[in-house]
Amino acid sequence: MTTELQTEKCRLLILESDPHVRDTCTKFADDLHFDVYSTSYVEGIDSVIWSFKPTSVVIDVGLFDDDRIKLYDLVTKIRPPMEILFVAGDDERFVEAAEYMALSMGLHVKGILQRPINETLLLQFLGNMK
Repeated sequence: MTTELQTEKCRLLILESDPHVRDTCTKFADDLHFDVYSTSYVEGIDSVIWSFKPTSVVIDVGLFDDDRIKLYDLVTKIRPPMEILFVAGDDERFVEAAEYMALSMGLHVKGILQRPINETLLLQFLGNMK
């Protein structure tokens, strides 16, 4: 009797305002054969999350200033513990606050990428996502 091991394909949601970063993340994720949904729009993101059911998320920490708690709450309801990769600018306090909030809600922070994006590091993070 043979048992097949089924592995779930990574479904990566990319929420990023910078088109270059968004395109780079999408290209690398496609190369890794992930299912990818990439956007810079926060409007209606809850319906995208419920229908796409991501296993991992790349989040621009500046994109969800007002709705960060709502976003994190949504992704914890889909598939806890959600894997998150943050993309950030220069303000370390802002990044630390976003990371602390995500961790306190039970999300798994895989890492933080600073702009400009180190493509080798991005590929390493994506390669370790589920």
